[in-house]
This record gives sequence, C-alpha cells and structure tokens, in this order.
Amino acid sequence: MVRTTPTLLLGFLGALSIFTDGWSKLFVPTGHPSFGDLRSITSTAECFAENPNWSYSSASCDPWQRKFNYPIIWLKTFSLLGLKQSHTFALGVVLFFILLSSLLYWNLRIIRARFDWWQVASLAAIYISPPILLLVERGNSDSLIFALFTLVTLVSKRISPLFVATLLAFLSYLKLFVMGAMFMVLCMERKWYFRLLYIGLFAILLVSLKEQLPYIRSFTAIKFWTSFGISVAPLGFALFTGAEISIIQSLAIGLILIVVVMLILLLALSKHYKELTSLDNLNLEEIRIVSMYFGVLLFSFLAGSSYDYRLVFLIPIMLLTTLENSCMEWKKAFAVMMISVMYISRLGIYSIVGDLLFTILLSHLFFIYAALLPRLSKSFKTSSTAD
Repeated sequence: MVRTTPTLLLGFLGALSIFTDGWSKLFVPTGHPSFGDLRSITSTAECFAENPNWSYSSASCDPWQRKFNYPIIWLKTFSLLGLKQSHTFALGVVLFFILLSSLLYWNLRIIRARFDWWQVASLAAIYISPPILLLVERGNSDSLIFALFTLVTLVSKRISPLFVATLLAFLSYLKLFVMGAMFMVLCMERKWYFRLLYIGLFAILLVSLKEQLPYIRSFTAIKFWTSFGISVAPLGFALFTGAEISIIQSLAIGLILIVVVMLILLLALSKHYKELTSLDNLNLEEIRIVSMYFGVLLFSFLAGSSYDYRLVFLIPIMLLTTLENSCMEWKKAFAVMMISVMYISRLGIYSIVGDLLFTILLSHLFFIYAALLPRLSKSFKTSSTAD
C-alpha cells in the first residue's frame, strides 16, 4: 500500500476534483466547460463530421474560439467513432484513468519492494504537482500519448524492433515530439538497415505532415506566458525591457544559453561523467528506456513550444534514482531538482527559474546519455539480436 501512495493520492485528488469541480482548491486554473483541451478535439471533430469541406482555415468550433492545432488524424478518428462534444466529460474521465494506470506502472517500477521513504515522498510530490494536475484538468491529449508510449516501453522487448519503430512513428504522427524518442533509438542503433529504417520513417512523417505543420505551428500560441523551453528566457527578458525580439532571435539566444550551461556542467562534473563509463553494475536497459523519454523532453524543449504538459515524461526518468551505484546524496539532489522543475514551472514570472532549472536538468541528462552511449549501443545491439 505504501509503495502505491503516489498513485493513490493522485487518483483520490483527481477523481474528487473532476466530479466536484474542485480544481481551484488545488490551485489549478479551471476552465469551464471541463476538459478544455479535449473539448477542442471533440467539438472540432463534430464540425468535421458535419462539414465535408472543413479545413484548418474554417471557423473555430471550440467553445473558446481556439484554432485547431492537432494533426487531422485526431478528427478523422473521433468522427469515425462518432465522438462529439457531448461525450467530452466521459472521455475525460476515461483519459484520466488511462493516465493513472500508466502512472501506477511507473510507480511500481520506480519504488521497488525495498524502498526508502524519501522515494515515496518525492514521487508523491511529483504525481500531484501542478503540471500533472493541469494535464488531468485539461484532458490534454499528451495523457494518451504518454500512456501509449508507456505501453510501447512495456512490450518493446516482446516484439520485433521493426514493430517498435512502426509504433513510435505512429505516435510521432499523432504528436510530433515523439520523434525525439525515435532519434534516441537511432543514436543507439548500430545496424545500418535499422538506421535507414528510422531515417526513412522521419522522412515519411515530415512529408505526410508537411501541409498540416504550418497550420499547427501558426495556431499554437508563441509568447512568453504560453511558450516555454529554449526561448523562454530571452522572451521574458524582452517582455520586461520592452525590447523587440523575433522568434528566431529568441531561439538563437536560448541555444547559446544551453551551450553555456553545458560548459559549466562539464567543468563542474566532468569527473562524475567519466566515472559513469567505469561502472559495471548499471542497469543499461533502464537507462536505455530513460534515454527515450529524455529524447521526448529534449525535442519539446528545443522546439521552443510549451513543455508543461510533457513534464509527465520526466516521471520515468526517476528510474535514475534507483541506480545502486549512485550515491544517496546524488539521488536525493536529482529528485529535488525534478520536483523544483515541476512546481516552479507554474509560478508565473518565476517560471523563468523553472526553465533555467529544466535547462540544467536536460544538460545533465545529455552528458549522462553521452557518457554511456557506447555501452548503450552495445546493449541495444544485443537486445535487437535477441529479438
């Protein structure tokens, strides 16, 4: 029972808030009608089913008049299943329990049979953090993507690498940020024909979405209060100084910031990163899994889009706190940084601090991945051969 405290706590608070509309008591900004992001899909799918001439430039069907900024496959699927705006609440509840099931899986995988209390407390704090609660309140589609990605993770060793690649490509078609995970698999893959496969899938994805991506990007709000990631620090600076700065300039400045952070980390922790290559008892399979979720987060961050909902992909990275070879102080410091990112990311102007912490966290994960890449590639080759 104690092991599952994080999931039970989220399940209780989430269900109570959904059925009593009590999100404001948890300091979660509440939209009415409920499940706003999911409602954007169901309402537009209803219009799509009724109007054979629907296009991205059609009048918005969303209750808040937001333009539809998802791939059209969402509308085709929902309309084919006959799902309309009137089904939104029921679908939102189902989506919540799907997310909860996937989080229960990670809960049990991160908190082992033998655990420390700090692990339970840390994971519980993350499970009821503002981004996770907002993900539930909005009924955002990232909940479904995370659950499906978790399912792929669960069955990846039982199915062929070709099928894994196909599933990842399908998820990338639903939400482009999953391409980050595909890129990580590509980096670990040593067999040339599988590399060609992933490169081919990248090309197919971009070609199939080329007409939709400009609309998706233009209908996604790009400003300081709604867009996070690589561009948030320069956008925030421009907001308070009154300086004019383009999206390209903000991305360039953000990239420079990342490089500076990485150089500082490399100088401060180079000994730690070198020691990773000499550890013999690391669970490379778990680190390989972590690298895929890291890829999703890195893609979202570098794209300069809102990564708030995608912070749920940080949860599997908590597996790094279970590594027996790491010192206890490092594990706790890593957990505290993750919790800080989760909570500070929703504190208005202080979200800049959250973005800087997230930059440090992603840079740290990048060096861990880079240090272990040769061993991960060898492990991945062995795994692929076995499959």
